[in-house]
Amino acid sequence: MTCIYCNQELNGMYMRDGYGRSAHQSHAMPCFSCGQFITAKDLKLPDGRPLCARCDKMAVKESAHIEWVRQKVLGMYRKYNVGIKNDIPIVLIDYRQMLKLHQRPSSASAHHYGLTFSRSTSSLFKTIWEHKVYMLDH
Repeated sequence: MTCIYCNQELNGMYMRDGYGRSAHQSHAMPCFSCGQFITAKDLKLPDGRPLCARCDKMAVKESAHIEWVRQKVLGMYRKYNVGIKNDIPIVLIDYRQMLKLHQRPSSASAHHYGLTFSRSTSSLFKTIWEHKVYMLDH
């Protein structure tokens, strides 16, 4: 059996992830998103988080991805006859901004991929809701 990271033989102590991938203890670095051990070819994001190639392919990175997600969510709501506004802003933010919004220090092991802020303003006859969605830009 070989290490998923360095491809060297595993002798003695090693670790195995939930996907059955094995690595030397010093190479056992789980993907931030899915938890499988990353390989030497996978990426490390600028903020230090490891990300496997599979999750990198599925990551929301640009406005076209945001619009695809929006259409999928709106379609799901329409399917179940849930009325929702089409113009809710969706903003891509980096990991540090996400931690700040969640009010967690960077050392916390928080795995947040998104956050929705909702605020209501009520008058005597009407309540107005405002929403803003934040998505993690990997």
